[in-house]
Amino acid sequence: MKKLLVLIILLVGVTQFSSAAITTCTVISRDLTYKSSDYGSGGDVANLQYFLNQTGDLINYPSGYFGPSTLTAVKQFQSAYGISPTGYVGSLTRAKIQSLSCGNTTTLSNDNHYTNSAGNTVHSPAYTSDNSIPSGASAQCGDGTYSFSQSSRGTCSHHGGVSRWLR
Repeated sequence: MKKLLVLIILLVGVTQFSSAAITTCTVISRDLTYKSSDYGSGGDVANLQYFLNQTGDLINYPSGYFGPSTLTAVKQFQSAYGISPTGYVGSLTRAKIQSLSCGNTTTLSNDNHYTNSAGNTVHSPAYTSDNSIPSGASAQCGDGTYSFSQSSRGTCSHHGGVSRWLR
């Protein structure tokens, strides 16, 4: 009977902890991979784990070590938001975490659009107000603008070429 009572208390506690709303702005300053740790780094892994606790993707207590359960939680989160579920916490995943937890305060330098070869309307390359990666950006151009191109051909062609791909 005691074991059953302890199990019920644990399950209720885990359910309450994992279903909490996102209440803290989370900014992860470096890319994270499986087996990353916070040892001598500033807490990015623990911040990631705390955020994943708030979304319900991770039920473990933040340890500061990017182990198997954190990897699984990151992949779940990435899948839920249309990011390739690699488990690698790179610029796209970090930007999505910041956008969800801090609100999207990034504004673009223009509101121009073009029609691509597939007939889709796409935002023209633009700078951001706070130097963060805007939602939906696929590449950063050589001149510092962010491209929203849906294909690699011609991306950043009038903006110094592709400096780095974001997807």
